[in-house]
Amino acid sequence: MNAVMQDSQQQRIVYWCAEFIGKVLNLDPTTIGPDDEFDSLGLDSALTTSMIIEMENWLHAEIAPSIFFEQITLGDIAAEVARRVRT
Repeated sequence: MNAVMQDSQQQRIVYWCAEFIGKVLNLDPTTIGPDDEFDSLGLDSALTTSMIIEMENWLHAEIAPSIFFEQITLGDIAAEVARRVRT
C-alpha cells in the first residue's frame, strides 16, 4: 500500500473511531481527534472490546487487541491498524 493510500486509510480509521466513541459515550465525535490519547477517551475494557469487534467487521480483518494498548494516541492506533490491514 503506498503512502497516500495508507494516509487515507488512517484518516478513515480515525473518523470511524471518533464516530464509534462518540456514539457509545454520547460525545460529539468532532471533538475526538487523532492526537487524543486513547486511555483518556473514557472507554472501559468492554467498550474497547466492542470497538475492536465492530472495527474487525467494518474492515473485514482480524485486529490484534494489543494495538489498543501499545499505541498512545488514536492516530497512532489508526496508523498501526492501517499498516496491518489492507482493504
